[in-house]
Amino acid sequence: MSGSEKSWEGQGWSSEGALKQKVLKLWESGALAVQAAAEAASGTAIPLRVALRHPTSADIRDRFTLSRDFALFWSEAGRGRFELSFTQVNSRRYGPQQVPDAAVFKDAAKACEYAGKKTQLMRYLKMRARFVSGFPQLAALFDRKPLSLLEHADDTERLYATLSFMRGRPRPGIYIRQADIFGVDTKFIENRAPILCDLLDAMLPPEAVNAEAPRGKAGFALRYGFKEKPLRVRFRLLDERLQVNGAILPFDDIQCDARSFAALSVPCRFVIVSENEITYLSLPRFEGAIAVLGEGYGFAALQGAKWLERTKIIYWGDLDTHGLAILSQFRCELPRADVRSALMDPQTLLRYRRLWVDEGSPKKGQLPKLTDLEQTALEMLRSEDSEAYHKRLEQERIPLKDACAALESLMA
Repeated sequence: MSGSEKSWEGQGWSSEGALKQKVLKLWESGALAVQAAAEAASGTAIPLRVALRHPTSADIRDRFTLSRDFALFWSEAGRGRFELSFTQVNSRRYGPQQVPDAAVFKDAAKACEYAGKKTQLMRYLKMRARFVSGFPQLAALFDRKPLSLLEHADDTERLYATLSFMRGRPRPGIYIRQADIFGVDTKFIENRAPILCDLLDAMLPPEAVNAEAPRGKAGFALRYGFKEKPLRVRFRLLDERLQVNGAILPFDDIQCDARSFAALSVPCRFVIVSENEITYLSLPRFEGAIAVLGEGYGFAALQGAKWLERTKIIYWGDLDTHGLAILSQFRCELPRADVRSALMDPQTLLRYRRLWVDEGSPKKGQLPKLTDLEQTALEMLRSEDSEAYHKRLEQERIPLKDACAALESLMA
């Protein structure tokens, strides 16, 4: 800060630092990038006025020297960088005074240069010109999210190549790995899925986008018509006499895709779903039973297996709010199946209180598909008056012999 600026520091008038902060905010909001693009398109500079807080009539009356220093400072500060706008402030004692009330930049580029953002602006304009020349429909997106797009300026050519591929082959029906795009692999697509969703949603015709599929990495393939990695089901035969599609298999731990699982013929009477892999592997022999390894909140892989509706399904997960939420969702997604729970009741919760641990982020909301006993356990876990408040009983902490006795009782 110059000496003259220090002399009026604390008066509430604009300092050069305050002006730079205002211009930086205009950059960070995207306004300068949008203005610069409009200027480039029209070939006409658009002056940018940024207001200055300046002395009032009372200030001139009581602090005339400081007010004069303010005006002199800005006259020097703006030289070669911006023009000044003046307003007349009347003073009974000193008469009409011309006071700087705004810095006026010639155009957006001058304002960006002042804020130290000229290089970023040039990169943005180059990136925007590249995309909009090939995909005019992206102009509105660039005006809406300029700085988000600028973050990916280094990827301009690969993003452009991806859009060109999708324009020529919308909803391609292949795996992302099979897309013939130079320099673009599956990881590139997955890591830049959010920005690609912005670009593709703006560029593709509506019929080429599945708007119900989630945006981002998780729903990218479904949203834009690529093949998805098949869902898989892992299961164990807990009875070595069980036949799979009429044959005795030489192994008991099997994994297959969801379509194959749905087409299986397994004459079992019981299906034990366990959320813990070690528990799943540790389950002993049970007559007429198979075990399925759970996948948390995801049960899409089991929905097509209608033969499960002819069995009794025993779900055993952690006894906490999330475990009960998964159980409720399981019943919602397999509404015709007979789904019982094992060791997910108040008696089990209290019996093993010495094995409780804290539940870090309990599940909130209504769980509509719980039995009365399961609902009571949920209330105990959620009630501040309960000793089980925000506790969890992990299924692998329950002694296996006790668990097997409970499973045998359910299958009796």
